[in-house]
Amino acid sequence: MKKADWIIAILVMGMGLMCMLVSANFFRIDFFRIIK
Repeated sequence: MKKADWIIAILVMGMGLMCMLVSANFFRIDFFRIIK
């Protein structure tokens, strides 16, 4: 793999992790709202 390929792969992985964290936070907020 070339260096550029590694950079692109890391960026894609980072974006995926960020999306997962954001969606998890939204679900957590909705969950607490339902409990209350």
